[in-house]
Amino acid sequence: MSLSPAAILYDSGGTEKATAGNPVRTDPTGTTTQPVSGTVTANAGTNLNTSALSTSANQTTLGSQTTKVNDGTNTSAVKAASTAAVAADPALVVAISPNNTPVLPSGASTAANQTTLGNQTSKINDGTNTAAVKAASTAAVAADPALVVAISPNNTVDVTGTVTANIGTSGSLALDATLTGGTAKAIARGAAKGATTAGDATTTNQSADRQALDVQIRTSAGAVVDSFGGGTQFADGTARGTATGTLMMVDDGTNVQSASGDTGGRLNVNSQGGKTNNNAAPGATNLGTLPALANAAAPSWTEGNQVAASVLLNGAMRTDNTSWLGSTAPTVGQKTMANSLPVAIASDQGAVTTAGGKTNNNVAPGATNLGTLPALANAANPSWTEGNQVAASVSLNGHLRVREQTAPTGTTSNVASSATNVTLLASNTARTGATIFNDSTQNLFVKFGATASLTSFTTRLVPNAYFEVPFGYTGIIDGIWNSANGNARVTELT
Repeated sequence: MSLSPAAILYDSGGTEKATAGNPVRTDPTGTTTQPVSGTVTANAGTNLNTSALSTSANQTTLGSQTTKVNDGTNTSAVKAASTAAVAADPALVVAISPNNTPVLPSGASTAANQTTLGNQTSKINDGTNTAAVKAASTAAVAADPALVVAISPNNTVDVTGTVTANIGTSGSLALDATLTGGTAKAIARGAAKGATTAGDATTTNQSADRQALDVQIRTSAGAVVDSFGGGTQFADGTARGTATGTLMMVDDGTNVQSASGDTGGRLNVNSQGGKTNNNAAPGATNLGTLPALANAAAPSWTEGNQVAASVLLNGAMRTDNTSWLGSTAPTVGQKTMANSLPVAIASDQGAVTTAGGKTNNNVAPGATNLGTLPALANAANPSWTEGNQVAASVSLNGHLRVREQTAPTGTTSNVASSATNVTLLASNTARTGATIFNDSTQNLFVKFGATASLTSFTTRLVPNAYFEVPFGYTGIIDGIWNSANGNARVTELT
């Protein structure tokens, strides 16, 4: 092993160089920066300008020296009190170290103590007044202390729902009180119509206490109507003048005429009718006449006067039967020929109808009673002429000849069986008969009427049973089976 010799430097005076007290300088002039390793302790000394350093004295609020907090890229935002924060502002994130556990005092408002109506609550007050908190079912009153909240003018608050505005002091608003004799008045305003624009209505002063609204009357064509009435104005009882103006006028179908009256002020009416005798029934507006007077006793008129006819109180016309030709007035009861009113039968008089005094099926006829022969005895059917009046026809043994009604047409149909109601035959007034055959292995329940069921039916047809509709029934016929199987074979006769 060999060792290299070490060189120790000495200056001309024999003092060792490259020591801590006598270091070796590469640049004797001292203008070249030298590398330094290790820890270097700096001291401001006395020549350093400390007035601009970030000292405690210079870091007072809004001092000349400030510090920005950033992560090398983003600098946290600090805004004046009058400027609202926005979403784009960088925010300083602060987290509590997991190595530290915050210690809260006993009874602090923790999550455990802040359950609904828990044992820890907070009150908001200003040192004197505490804000009132009431249950949902209790209404607030004017005496409740209220928490005053102000919204910053730098933030816009959206409002939804119904907003009720209060005008506060009414000032010069047109209220009910001022619109009735007050200083504020309502102005009538006309709407726009066609080429005419909207505008305020005008008024004209009529007197010290009247301001009249100007009104213009126009025809349907738009012409202005500015004159009314005309003619002479008359008072009651004034002598007749020109028939114009306010007189009563009537229309005769061609011209307009003034009405006529009498001195008592009654209107003269001509009740002449346009009907002819025994021509047509009166109309609803026709004037009728009352040609007679109702009298319990015969009236006594004056010779030559125009009078009404006289009727009894039951409406029968009063006639004079006091004079009879060839006889005196008849009385009730049988009379001799001399005291009877003569009656003659004309030589060309037709048959005289006589009426009997018997009642039907009451007694046997008397020897002098007139009977009737209502029928003819015929061995064969007679042949009458259409429209002639004829007698009934009986057989030679006295039986009334009748003809049984026949049905020339039979219409068949098949109705499939069903466990629910079905219609076998619809109502038909032309039906003279009908038959039903149950071509099924199940019972068929037939009902004369709508909606048959197993408990509502007219008759039950067992399998292969035959049924004829009785009594000339022509209404609807429904049916139902115990279960669907086979058909109903229906024949309708008309």
